[in-house]
Amino acid sequence: MIKFNIVSPDHSIKDEIQDKIDNLNKPKGSLGMLEELALRICLVQHSLLPTLLHPCHLLFGGDHGIEREGVSLSPRDVTWQQMINFTKGGGGVNMFCRQHNFKLRIIDMGVDYDLSSFPEIRNEKIAWGTKDFLHEAAMSEEEMDRNFLSIFFTVMPKSSVAFERVDTERSILPQRSMNRLNSRPSSSKALVIRSKFFVRLASSCTALK
Repeated sequence: MIKFNIVSPDHSIKDEIQDKIDNLNKPKGSLGMLEELALRICLVQHSLLPTLLHPCHLLFGGDHGIEREGVSLSPRDVTWQQMINFTKGGGGVNMFCRQHNFKLRIIDMGVDYDLSSFPEIRNEKIAWGTKDFLHEAAMSEEEMDRNFLSIFFTVMPKSSVAFERVDTERSILPQRSMNRLNSRPSSSKALVIRSKFFVRLASSCTALK
């Protein structure tokens, strides 16, 4: 099992940051979660004037084995088709990246399709989709570790396997996943913990069947 030592940001200037946010030319708290995000970015950069240098969006693709149980309105073929669509600039994420001047990096972590002919898609495939967690573990511990390491080395700027050696000055790396059942494993975990909220959680999934 891989362990990470993630240190919390220095909160010594938190009050100063909050005071600046509250005294901008707007009603206090009117920007909602954007103000919370601004506070977090300032804390991470330990600055009252944070900057986003060469922002990059990482999009990881993979297929869930539970899809074999017929719980999705869309088949797994949609995953690889969307991955290819992203390389042509046809997805919503492409539009947002263009609008805000983000570079888009597309990484195959476990799509059940051969995408090797698309140089725009980095191949970090752990497996051809996960196993069906209704009957067995979706991933082995070794596969999970390889998954974390692949993500880690994709993000780390000085890694020899970094995607185009992501700039050392890159200050923000938002991430998302592309698959047909992203919320299904999350909902299943929530079911184990708090079963009464399962219906509300599952119903928010667009791929629900």
